[in-house]
Formats: sequence, C-alpha cells, structure tokens
Amino acid sequence: MAAADVAMPVPGDSEFRPGGALGRLVESLWFGAPTASGLQHVVEPDGRMDVVLAYDAAAGQALAFGTTTVGQRFALEPGCSYLGIRFRPGCTPRMIEPRPAEIRDRHECIGEVAGIRADLLLERAATAATPLAALRSVASALDTAVRHLDQHEPLATALARYVDGRDGDVRVTVLAEQAGVSERQLERLFRDAVGLSPKLYARIVRYRRVRAALDRGARPSAGLALHFGYTDQSHLLRDLRSFAGAAG
Repeated sequence: MAAADVAMPVPGDSEFRPGGALGRLVESLWFGAPTASGLQHVVEPDGRMDVVLAYDAAAGQALAFGTTTVGQRFALEPGCSYLGIRFRPGCTPRMIEPRPAEIRDRHECIGEVAGIRADLLLERAATAATPLAALRSVASALDTAVRHLDQHEPLATALARYVDGRDGDVRVTVLAEQAGVSERQLERLFRDAVGLSPKLYARIVRYRRVRAALDRGARPSAGLALHFGYTDQSHLLRDLRSFAGAAG
C-alpha cells in the first residue's frame, strides 16, 4: 500500500504569520504532528526555504531545507512534531549559515537560526502547551534576535515580490531593468540570495499559479496556458511534469 500524504500546515492553529521585524524576513511559521505511521509530507517547488524543528519527547534536530526544483516526498515519524520557519525569498542568508545555492534540492542539520542555538528553539517548541503557543514562542525568540539585523529589504526579496505579483510572467531583461543591474549581475544576485536563477524562480511562480488553478477545477487547456504566459498547452504540460517530480 502506498504511503498516505499529509500536507503541513493544515488550517486552524497550525500556522502563524509574524509581523514587525521578523515578518520582513519570515513569511510564516507552521506546525504539523502526524499521528499515524506511513505518512509522507509532499514538498513542491515554491521558491522558498524552510528551517524545520523536528522533535519528540526525547530529542530533536533543526534541518535547513533548500529551495526545491522538483516535487519531493518526506517520510514523517508518528509521535514527532514538526515546526517550520518559512523564509521570504532572498532573506535566508541573514538567518542561517548554509548558502541557498549550497542546499538547493536537499537539506542538512544546522546549529542555530538568527544566532539562536537550535537546541534553545527546540526546547521552546517542545515545552509549549499547544501548537499555536509553540509557534508564538519560537516567533518571539526570533523576533528579538533579528532586531539587530539591517532592516532594509534585500533587493532579491523585492524582485521576488515583483515576480510573484505578475504570476511569474516576467522577462529577465525587464527584471534587470527594474533592479538597475545587468542581466549577469541579476543572475548572480538571485543565485546567491534565493538559490535559483531569476528565470527558474519565475517559472516556479508560474507553475504554482497553474497548480492552484488546477486545484480549483481548471483544466490544463490552451486557454489556461495563454492566460499564464505559456506559449502553448504543450509548454504548460512540460512544466507541470518537470516540477511535479515525485510529488505528482
């Protein structure tokens, strides 16, 4: 029997969107705690990086997950809790040591987040009375820690927001003009800060918009392809197959 899929976070008290200093760097914190065996968490490309605090009553670890370019599945341990910190594109270098390009499509253990030891964050999460309390406790510690950081929005974050607002239908030449840099400089900037080229980031944004439309009942038609800036239906289907990977 195939393992069942579980998505994290789920609606309710399992997601927290911070404001203030932390909200400029972190998009959300999320929580999941599978209760059955054989469950898998499906991760699809979205241009974001996460730090996941995975813990049970006895132990825990902090894992940095790089941006993904193909859908992946991760086995979940029953009895283990997962608290994720989802960074805004381009903000990760301020928060953790691994560079985005170094851990693209993979993950590794880390010892601290924003200068806070991972074991202290794990302790905050594990001793909280409820998932929402855990999210708020970790967010509070991070918010205090990031106040000493430069609060100016990273250029890559502003450019990623520009691409997001146009559903990924943006030419690299236009994006470079918006940034006031050459296309080569833009490429280097995006790879260093986001872990992806600007063109690949835009493709992933467009893919996410198409997947959302399909989830709402749309069909992968020529009309849908044109609506999202694809040259034709075949182009749309190629991207769907390319990015879905093991999650398809």
